[in-house]
Amino acid sequence: EEQNVSFYSAIILTSAVNEEFCASLEKLEPFGMGNEEPRFLLKDCYISRLSRFGTNGLSFSLDNAHGSYVRAKIFGSTDNLLIEEIFSRVKSKFNFVGRIKRNDFYISRKFEIIIDDILLK
Repeated sequence: EEQNVSFYSAIILTSAVNEEFCASLEKLEPFGMGNEEPRFLLKDCYISRLSRFGTNGLSFSLDNAHGSYVRAKIFGSTDNLLIEEIFSRVKSKFNFVGRIKRNDFYISRKFEIIIDDILLK
């Protein structure tokens, strides 16, 4: 029996995605062969403020039970069944695996999670 396994470096809370933590991650750059970019598991997150962007992107907030949240994006999602599953289960808890990136689009520094994998419960 084949299982899907998602690899990650650590489990973090949405509240950990702050300036100090992200500055520490940026000191590990550049990422590439021999220095893989860290991926993090965010457990038991709710999705809010869900919207589509571009031709196949999703933007949303990952909220936890303690009131903290972080913005998240999925790029190039061509799996329409997955997108429909997310929209239909908006009030459900999800586990996400992703990379933390600076979003320089904003005037102030903002960080977001680029989602690599969604672990449906």
